[in-house]
Amino acid sequence: MKHPIKIGVLGPCGSNGHYAANRLSERYFKDKAVEIVFINSHEEILNKVQVGKEISYGVVPIENSSRGLIREVADVWLKDSYTAKVVAEQWVEIRNCLLMRSSGPKVPTIVMSHPEALGQCRKSLVGLGLSSASKQVPTSSTAMAAKIVAESDPSSGAAAIASRFAADEYGLTVVRDDMNDHSSNETRFHLVANKDIDSDHTGNKKSFVFKVAHKAGSLVNVLKVFSDLSLNMTSIHSVCEGIREEYLFYVEVVRTDKDSAWPISLMKYLKKETGWIKCIGTFTEHKQQ
Repeated sequence: MKHPIKIGVLGPCGSNGHYAANRLSERYFKDKAVEIVFINSHEEILNKVQVGKEISYGVVPIENSSRGLIREVADVWLKDSYTAKVVAEQWVEIRNCLLMRSSGPKVPTIVMSHPEALGQCRKSLVGLGLSSASKQVPTSSTAMAAKIVAESDPSSGAAAIASRFAADEYGLTVVRDDMNDHSSNETRFHLVANKDIDSDHTGNKKSFVFKVAHKAGSLVNVLKVFSDLSLNMTSIHSVCEGIREEYLFYVEVVRTDKDSAWPISLMKYLKKETGWIKCIGTFTEHKQQ
């Protein structure tokens, strides 16, 4: 009997990463046994993928449509010593709900969730009188918030911001269906591994992190490389290194001609225009539904 493919996600069960892993498994491991492994942080997921003993793949968020780059994940990619690669991506619609115990009051006095989710629902929390720090409890994941509420005293007035997926996992009631400040709220997840999942090792999308000199036109010169080679940039973020005026950049590009190969000269030209660059993956673009 073959061992199952182990995929690490942010735990506990019911997280958005868990949902994304299920969708990715349907796309890439449909006829194979898959075991979801719940891990305490995104950084730990990435580190375990790098080691390759406990899990074969990891699922981590990279970008949210309303909050931008997920810095905790990006910081790992910026390490020159990190060598695992992005092998696939998955868009997930994030529909944050207000969840409470089925018994007990339905007017929350305290709310808990992952800091990203709390930020995505800031305006809604103001309207509910839950905007002060004393009424918000940050947790390691939205699923962890749901788990804590499910195990809390029904009379406590505790609520969680999490998904319907989490509500079903923990038997919670959806008190409010849509807490998002923005009607369109999606998170893009990466599937990370030490090996490719496509037999032909192809993909129409690439991700890079790089650093340029602190002088006029240095970033423009890099972007011109993409333009000259007919590569469409789909994502760009600056990341501060912690030193004034020192930035790295996270960029993703796609081939405009899906039938063509990646230009052999791409990395040659990029290395010429950057002080340091790393390609963190070549994979197939997942279109938003």
